[in-house]
Amino acid sequence: MKYLPWLQWILPAILIFLTLLIVIIKAYSVPITHDEVASAIYYPTFTVWQLIKFPDVWPSNHILNSILIKLSFLLFDVSTFTCRLPNVLSFVLYSVIIWSIARRYFLDRQSNNKTSLLYLAVFVCFLCNPYLLDFFGLARGYGMSNAFMVGSLFYCLRFGEERRIRFLWLTLVFASLAAYANFTLLIFFVSVNALLMLILFGSFLSKKYSLRYFSTHLALMLLFILAFAALCYTPIHKMQSTNQFVYWSANGFYRDTLSNLIGNSQYGVSYFALHADVFAWVVIFIFFALFEVVHLKIYRKALLVFEDPLVLSFLILVFTIVVNLIQTTSLGTPNLTGRTALSYYPLFIAPFLFGIREVRLKWRRAGNVIAGILIALGLYHQISALQMKHVREWAYDQNTYDVIKYLDTYRKDHQLEKIQLNTSWLFNPAFTFYIQTGKSAWIDLVPYHKETDTTSNTPFYYIMNEDWNKLQKNYDPVLQFDGNARMLLQHK
Repeated sequence: MKYLPWLQWILPAILIFLTLLIVIIKAYSVPITHDEVASAIYYPTFTVWQLIKFPDVWPSNHILNSILIKLSFLLFDVSTFTCRLPNVLSFVLYSVIIWSIARRYFLDRQSNNKTSLLYLAVFVCFLCNPYLLDFFGLARGYGMSNAFMVGSLFYCLRFGEERRIRFLWLTLVFASLAAYANFTLLIFFVSVNALLMLILFGSFLSKKYSLRYFSTHLALMLLFILAFAALCYTPIHKMQSTNQFVYWSANGFYRDTLSNLIGNSQYGVSYFALHADVFAWVVIFIFFALFEVVHLKIYRKALLVFEDPLVLSFLILVFTIVVNLIQTTSLGTPNLTGRTALSYYPLFIAPFLFGIREVRLKWRRAGNVIAGILIALGLYHQISALQMKHVREWAYDQNTYDVIKYLDTYRKDHQLEKIQLNTSWLFNPAFTFYIQTGKSAWIDLVPYHKETDTTSNTPFYYIMNEDWNKLQKNYDPVLQFDGNARMLLQHK
């Protein structure tokens, strides 16, 4: 294969452009989802200081995300897209960081920095996860937290490689921004700080840093950590003291975190009818293979091991898992699952790709074959899982516009000023958003209620299928979605 220099730019740029286009289109066209509504119409009503101090006890306030949405609303009109704009922009940051990682560590050094299949596989592996892409187009903190986390990972690798102190501080800043955008990444913040201290100590032992230089920056690090801990104390205390972490499960790291994340990343695409557990065991096998390689490198290189990106990236993954497990056992918090476990995807992909780089250095053809397979599988999966009408986490909200359109047509045909609508608790927040932002102010929405209102006499009732038996005596379906999974009912 003849490697052309322009492939370094044009192919990654095309992939980034296409994935960014997916993010933008979905951010613009997918209806607001259940968990976004508080971020879009509740938290922006508070001042920045109130957001920092955490105005309530709910974990829905991803503080940095809330502040940036408030800024977006100050610059632009309130809309579904503008509340999602901060995360859309964070995808640009994420892509730039991935490009930086690829160019620094995955260009073919044996062929004068030419493009290789592994270089291209980096972009495919980091970008072609439809579940991850969803959160760059939503008004929640998960997308931007992953962008900042990958930035912290990149600068940690640079610090280990070059020992320039500015990379240490960039690592810390990006890690703190990641945690402030989504508190589930506090485990990453703790992990990366532990690794930075090890690198500092190793630099002192190898006489790269003097005792004074080491002590000064260690003290400054500790002051930074204490300051950030003080900033996060009130929100964490409020959530922990009011038991806000009961909404996740406690079935073990394997079931809740690993298997669940793989299932979500499959995005409904079946591969030979294999269960997510099969792929989970493949991941576990790769993890322990990487463990053996890293263990051997640490034994052989000793203090020089911190210059190895495979070792550093793997240690960050291991430290994060360990901190996560300590947290669940000592504090009694449930396991990360679903969207809260999302960050484990890029944390695993980084050492996985560095492991393939090691294979390619020893067995060039084998490394190229593996990289080619990854490119083919990644692109196939992204295309197969492509879904522009909804996001996986809140797929039940995908028909909000259809219901609004039907009701608006009915209202105009019958010359009504308002239409009263009752809904399942799952749908109520989305309709609240469009009413309060003036997009559908003509809807008279019944206040939020958790139980099915069997005494309801509103003209229309939007429900999940499981509520149909309780309401069919008084209502008939007029709209049905996904094989009656969701139904708009009209009173008889």
